Amino acid sequence: MDRKYRSEAMEPIYENALANFEIGAISEERFREYERACFVPETPDIESASSSSVMGIPVPAYASKA
Repeated sequence: MDRKYRSEAMEPIYENALANFEIGAISEERFREYERACFVPETPDIESASSSSVMGIPVPAYASKA
């Protein structure tokens, strides 16, 4: 599955981070931060989701009256 950039501007930012990581200019930890910032998070599979809200089960919400 291809990853999707958050915007067009994120592609060159990611490519630059990748090049810097490959030459050792940034750490793997810093590179992973760029990955998280540049790509849209993948959605979890229904089978692997543990949260009831992800599975579509209604969860009651309560609002306070201020």
